[in-house]
Amino acid sequence: MKIKKFYLILCVLLAVNQALIASMNTFKPQPGLNAAVDFEDILDESTPLEFSTKSLQAYFKNLNPTENHVSQLKSRSAQNTAKVLQFNKSFSKYIKETYNHKNYSLMLSQDGSHIIEFLKLCNELDLGEGTVYVGMRLFYNKMKSCEIIDDVVLIQLLEEVPVLLEPCFAEDSKAKVQDLTFIKNHVESLILSKLVDKFAEFQKKPDAFVSDLAQSIVEIMKKEENAKTAVEEKKEIRDRLYSVTMRFFDTALQRVIWYNRDSVGSEIIWRSFATIATGIQKLAEHDVIHHMDDLDDLYWSLIHRFCFYLDLSGATLPLEFYEQVENQLANKTVFFLEAKEQDEGIKTKKDTLLESLFVAKVKAIAFEKRGIVSHGMAY
Repeated sequence: MKIKKFYLILCVLLAVNQALIASMNTFKPQPGLNAAVDFEDILDESTPLEFSTKSLQAYFKNLNPTENHVSQLKSRSAQNTAKVLQFNKSFSKYIKETYNHKNYSLMLSQDGSHIIEFLKLCNELDLGEGTVYVGMRLFYNKMKSCEIIDDVVLIQLLEEVPVLLEPCFAEDSKAKVQDLTFIKNHVESLILSKLVDKFAEFQKKPDAFVSDLAQSIVEIMKKEENAKTAVEEKKEIRDRLYSVTMRFFDTALQRVIWYNRDSVGSEIIWRSFATIATGIQKLAEHDVIHHMDDLDDLYWSLIHRFCFYLDLSGATLPLEFYEQVENQLANKTVFFLEAKEQDEGIKTKKDTLLESLFVAKVKAIAFEKRGIVSHGMAY
């Protein structure tokens, strides 16, 4: 039977990636960038050994280990400017030596440790939303070059990133702009205080008194205007961080792939799917995503990608896999599939998945009973 050229290419890619992660026998993330053997095969001979062993944090510890250790930087709260400059210098070194490497996207598709380390450093050094946005945007753009992404990487990111990003979206009570009533009361108190304290000066030199009072009022208004500007700038950068975070996870979901590694691999595949769905919900629980439409969009990306996976590899999955999934769907154990759709009249996520499962199961039966291999879009 004729097999599409795209199918052949993707099968080759799957084979390459399966060889890289053959040692993984669960769906739990396995840290890779801290182990010298994980990516040794995919690095060319010109790549230094530390490229595969150095964590992101090493750039911030080893640049000047005596004076610029991360923990020491954190303790010097009075040296914020130096701290930021040190971070930028170290991060620039990481960009040049690691991020720009031709094989880095392949490594990123197998391990998300650098992304997690970056966010932990930003929180540890209190570098603010601006720095987080810059890093997330860089990782998002690098993610675009990943042809496929291992499911354990997505699970790894969804486990930790929501917690690490939560401070960026937390309400900052100190940054709230005061309303006009507060400003009016403040000005009235200032005028009254000036008249009480400097009434004699007002009688002798009323012009100088009024000029000084006007300058004080101007300073109050300038302070409030600066506060308003700071709040607006912070809101803008948060909105941009929100947008790039949404696009980052949507891109990752559109590239995720699952692997039937061994006799129990099919069980791991379904558990992985459910775990990713739980991780998406975690983004909402930590206010990283705060709109139901956005949450729904990510769920649809997961559904369509899993249906694509079933169309691609469903024939090779054992029939026990389909029985397991059908039982869990019948028992309503995957909660997001039971929720009402955001849009009226559309085919539900559950029905979409069930249709793909049915077609893939037919292929699996044909393959198991007759050795027939078929390929075609099932949804």
